[in-house]
Amino acid sequence: MHESHGELLLGGSRLHHVHVELEQEEPLDGHADWMLSGELRVSEVEARELELERHYLLQLEDGRAGPIVVTRFEQPHDGTLRAAFRPHPE
Repeated sequence: MHESHGELLLGGSRLHHVHVELEQEEPLDGHADWMLSGELRVSEVEARELELERHYLLQLEDGRAGPIVVTRFEQPHDGTLRAAFRPHPE
């Protein structure tokens, strides 16, 4: 798993400095977008802004970006939530 940071665009707003753990990171043929999947680590306050299966854009700190959907939330021991995500569309 590759760790990174980025921003998650939520329509008219965004979550800044999101911790990202990437499981998949592949360029899409003929597009500037990437197929990204893995987990986001967000606070409980930030998680309230996220909806399951809603389309978001994840922009990584290295400039790569890709459309994603959040598929589930899990509560880890350190007080942050893990939000699993996959590429959108699949």
